[in-house]
Amino acid sequence: MTRLEKSALKDRMNQELTSLRLSLSTSQAPVRCPDENELASRVSEYTLLENINHRLQMRITALEEAMRRMDVEDYGICEECGEPIPFSRMLAAPGVRLCITCQAEQEQKPQRHPATSGVLSF
Repeated sequence: MTRLEKSALKDRMNQELTSLRLSLSTSQAPVRCPDENELASRVSEYTLLENINHRLQMRITALEEAMRRMDVEDYGICEECGEPIPFSRMLAAPGVRLCITCQAEQEQKPQRHPATSGVLSF
């Protein structure tokens, strides 16, 4: 990856990090409500916002990790096959760790869910 490409990626990541941090909600859990229906509505809204915030925080963490990896020689190299990841893919998804081929192969594998692993189903 050239120095110019690295600079463009860092700029893209910084812009996205700023936007994500501004999007984080600071909502608080509902304490008291006039009736049960209002409480249920507020709890539902709060849960949704918490889920959104969790996803935003995961994305922030991934981008921060990608920025740290940029200073290491193996940034932009697929963690599975060792081939260079195309610049256009990294520009579209700066935190990407796999090339398109390895990502597609990984998505084809059956996913194990921690909550259900080891549980027998009939």
